[in-house]
Order: sequence, then structure tokens, then C-alpha cells
Amino acid sequence: MPAPKHQILATKKLSELCKQKLLDAGFYIDEIEFIKIIMLPVRAEKSLENIILTSNNALKSLLQQIPIERLRESSFFVVGNQTSQSLLSLGLNVTQLKPYGEQLAEAIIKHHFTKSFTYFSGNLRRDLLPKMLIENGISLEEVMTYRTVLNPIKLDRKYDGILFFSPSGVSSLLTNNTLGDEMCFCIGKTTAAALEGKTPNILVAETPNMESLTDLCRQYYSTPLS
Repeated sequence: MPAPKHQILATKKLSELCKQKLLDAGFYIDEIEFIKIIMLPVRAEKSLENIILTSNNALKSLLQQIPIERLRESSFFVVGNQTSQSLLSLGLNVTQLKPYGEQLAEAIIKHHFTKSFTYFSGNLRRDLLPKMLIENGISLEEVMTYRTVLNPIKLDRKYDGILFFSPSGVSSLLTNNTLGDEMCFCIGKTTAAALEGKTPNILVAETPNMESLTDLCRQYYSTPLS
């Protein structure tokens, strides 16, 4: 049996579809969870008319603790295709979808400035979205729904490429490891920013989701070097 073409590390578990695409293309894949998610009790005593979600983990926590029937009248304002698709598959209403928090904040400020929002977030969420909303007079209540905990692991092999999905995943990997000539594939610009100064080998997915990231990896190694 021929050796795999390229050795790839995914810093979180891949979907079966994304993993199979890489395997079919001849890649060797390791999946190591460099962060752990701890769900927190959710207190949502006020209106849930307009909900902001910037993480699929926040949605998972929400669904575990709030009856879905209570969410059917909610309008969701979402960052990321994965979270949006999860909501739509449940028959819930996605009013606004953007790839990044800054863009979502801009859309809310421009088109939904009279509404009040509940933002379900994690402990490592970026400040930009809530800061923009509050500075523009948007009524916002934030509820922390989960905690992200680093899970640093010392790697015992070298890889040709590493798939990064979050700044916290970058921080966790770099706790016990250094980067050499690996190509770092990043799900979005915020994750890529966490690698600045650590390596010049950074590529960012066209769309910030797992499918686009793994497609970028496959395409990179299938393109002949000039």
C-alpha cells in the first residue's frame, strides 16, 4: 500500500464528510481535541425574541436547557454557516447570517437598531460585537452558556499541515509545541491573527466553515508547485 501523500493534523474532530474527503484524496489524518467545552447553566428568564449566536457551542448549550418550543418564536442573528444550518434543520428562524461578528454587528446596527437582543456566548468570545452594539445604543443582555478550556498536548510527530478552527485552538497547540515549516490552514481571519508572528505559513479558508477549510487543504496540496 502506498504511503499517504501528506500528514495532516486537525485540532478538533472533523465531520465524517470532511474527514472522508481528505482520506479519499490520500491524506493521513490525526484528529486531536486541543480544547474542551464545558456547558454552563443557562438563565434565560427574559424575552428571547431576538437571539445572537456566534458559536455552535452556544447553540448546543441553549438547546440542552431551553425547550425548543420556546425558541420557535425567536429570531436568530448568527455568525457562521454551521450554526445557521443547525438552526434551520430544527425549523428555527435565522433572520440574519454573517461570516464574522463585526459584519453581524454592522447589520444589526443598520437594520435592527430598535430591537433588544440576548447574546448567548462563551467565556473566550471576542469583545468587538458586543462593544459595537452597546456603543451604538443597541439593547443587549449577554448570557454565558459555555466555557472553553485549553487542552494542551505535546505532539510526538511532525505534520505537513495543521487545520486550526479557533484562536483558543492555536493557543492550546502552541502551549507545548512550536511551529516549523508546517502549513497552517485557518478557518477564519481571527484564527489566522492568533498565528501572526508564530509562522509565515498561513492560509485562510474562503468561507469560515469546516468544509471550506478542508477543501482549501486538499486544493493546496493538489496544486503543482511552480
